[in-house]
Amino acid sequence: MRHLSLIVATALITACGTASSSPSLDGGTGSGGPGVDGGGRPDGGGPDGGSGGGTSFRLDVSTSGSGTVRSSPPGIDCGGACSARFDQGTKISLSAAPGDDSTFGGWNGACTGAGDCTVTVTSDLAVAATFTQKPPPDECAGIAATDPGAPVVFRTAVGRPESSYCLPGTSNGAGFLALHTSNVDTQSERFWFVRSDGAPSRSWDGLIPQMFYELDGFFAVDVTNRSSGVGYKLLRFARDGELLETVESGSQGVGVGGNDPLGGIFVNHARAADGDLSSYDDAGRLRFRVPVPTMSSFVVDRLGNALVLSAHGADNHKLTGQWIDHEGKAGPELQALDGLPDSWRLGLYPRVGGGIFVHVSTTTNGGADVVKREWVRQFDSLATTGSPPPAWLASRPDTKIHMARNGSAYAMLSLPNMKETPDCAQRLEIVSASGKSCGTATFFVARGACQSGSLDVGYDGTVIQQLPREMETTDSSGNATCTWRFWPGYAH
Repeated sequence: MRHLSLIVATALITACGTASSSPSLDGGTGSGGPGVDGGGRPDGGGPDGGSGGGTSFRLDVSTSGSGTVRSSPPGIDCGGACSARFDQGTKISLSAAPGDDSTFGGWNGACTGAGDCTVTVTSDLAVAATFTQKPPPDECAGIAATDPGAPVVFRTAVGRPESSYCLPGTSNGAGFLALHTSNVDTQSERFWFVRSDGAPSRSWDGLIPQMFYELDGFFAVDVTNRSSGVGYKLLRFARDGELLETVESGSQGVGVGGNDPLGGIFVNHARAADGDLSSYDDAGRLRFRVPVPTMSSFVVDRLGNALVLSAHGADNHKLTGQWIDHEGKAGPELQALDGLPDSWRLGLYPRVGGGIFVHVSTTTNGGADVVKREWVRQFDSLATTGSPPPAWLASRPDTKIHMARNGSAYAMLSLPNMKETPDCAQRLEIVSASGKSCGTATFFVARGACQSGSLDVGYDGTVIQQLPREMETTDSSGNATCTWRFWPGYAH
């Protein structure tokens, strides 16, 4: 009988150690006690490494969405589902950290609401955390078109109506405008430098000048012989229109300029046999000079890289291209455009972030009439192949582009009405970098029909509108006026 008693006792002890993973209420011996996630350890230790043990309970945590829950004291650290055991009476704080694309929606179970979650362990507990994905960012936030309000007006007398012309204007980054007039009688063209409040600052007379804005001034490229249109000179102006210096001049060929978004100007010198593309910084210092085909068109993208396009030999229906980076390194020749019409006009416009868009107008009657306009190509910066324009751009063929909202969006501008239209108004649509329309501002000219002039945007986002010629007046001396209306900084 004594031998039988020993066998029974051993069996009872073994059963007590393995029968359950629930908390031991009698203190137990620690042999085969439960561990993390309800599992046991062969050495009998609990989750806290203890060997003999008080009462512990299980805390289950689950999450939905993108985020993580952590506990203090440690034990819970997961996104998804996890659990741990804690001693009875332990006070546990849970914190929820949403992912970058989510927000914390709140707790369920042992905790509720969206505030702090603190529980005291007295039994098994379950807590669920919900993370909600953020809505996609509003591309139009902070850039949408707004009511332009009342314009500032500048008007000046030019010359006899039959021999004077009002031309588009621009503005620099310092709040000054350069407004362009031409007078055949005096064989000169004048730029009026005007403050943003409409007060005149200075004027400057050139021959056939092109004016380019800068952050703190202007550059102009002019000819040296008006009658032949030959020869060129590059001039630099202060912000208020004061002529600072003639940077360079040449007696052969012509010069065509283009703004450098990184500061300064590019000039294409075209001569009878050859040409070059030169880059100058904003102080007029030469950066580099690179040979390019004569009579090329070019544009500088937002990264400071220039794409030069030129006719493919004698074939007027093809254009080849070449990138010149901002350090003056020339890339390989690329096939840019093919299948151009017999008579065309090219427009090159920078894209947000880098690269360019290409616009082609089909013309007749010696270029006087436009019969078709279309966006035909786009190029990534320094890319040797192009691609079709995005659908949002192709659907707006009768527009031109200027950067808006500090270079983060596009200002899509109405082109001048070559013929009278019943709606005497011009429009500027703000379009996000991805092509989402962020609203349109209407710049009314007058009631009724009219043939509108140019609508342009300057460096600082000033919108500049020419008054239609038929709406100009004649002063007591018989001189016609030129009038510009402008909205300082509107598209900035």
